[in-house]
Amino acid sequence: MKKRNLIANGPLILLVLLACEGAVQSESLRVADEVTFLGWKFSLVLPQSVSATREKPIHDLETYSFKVNADPKSDLLLYASASNHPSFPLIAPEGSQFQKITIGVLEAKSFEWVDKSGRFHRETLVQLPKDFGVPRYVHFRYKKLTAEERLLADRIIGSIRPVEAKPKG
Repeated sequence: MKKRNLIANGPLILLVLLACEGAVQSESLRVADEVTFLGWKFSLVLPQSVSATREKPIHDLETYSFKVNADPKSDLLLYASASNHPSFPLIAPEGSQFQKITIGVLEAKSFEWVDKSGRFHRETLVQLPKDFGVPRYVHFRYKKLTAEERLLADRIIGSIRPVEAKPKG
């Protein structure tokens, strides 16, 4: 299966994870402890230990929150928004690594940095196919994650696939 089409300007664990996800996972291969989450014209593969909350859509914006263990008191693992007008990047501190990457068939831009306490931060903007209309982008971001949480969030980001809405009728 040829899905190792990532372009990188520097080494990142995300790229390794995305290459592994693309090379190993196919539609016919699903691990029993994973579920498919359907967003607005995209899908993600989530471990069952991760819960997703879809916020009430506002015009051309839909937002999603992902937490570990469905614990309402747990910290946010990953935040995503689907829209035509993303604010990207929200934060790109000096020293952050910028990369243009391909996730499956989708082009993306990504910023990553580590803060002074060793916590990981990332913003990734994925462009959906042009013929999809609205939304054009899915903007992922996480902040202050441990190394283990980072791997989980990057795995979820790396699982994004476009899903074209079927016409009604």
